[in-house]
Amino acid sequence: MRPWQRLVVCVLALLVLKPMMRTAAEHQLGMSALVLKQELTDIQEISLQMSPTTRHRVLTTRSTIQQQLYDLFDLDKYAPEKGSTALPLHNANG
Repeated sequence: MRPWQRLVVCVLALLVLKPMMRTAAEHQLGMSALVLKQELTDIQEISLQMSPTTRHRVLTTRSTIQQQLYDLFDLDKYAPEKGSTALPLHNANG
């Protein structure tokens, strides 16, 4: 990636991150950009291919903070189909 491309990506990331931080702070979820990014990154979708015709998409179990962010940013519209359940999976960070 060229230096000017990195700059463009960084500027775009700030244009998304700053309003998200402001919205979180307005809802008493004030946190640094790094913490906000990490909490959202830890919400993961898992796709399970059971057979050539059967595929399940599920989300990992979310912490209380992650659930609040999930609700605040209305991430349900990007979630797996209704009726899917959360898997009790945890990452290495806790």
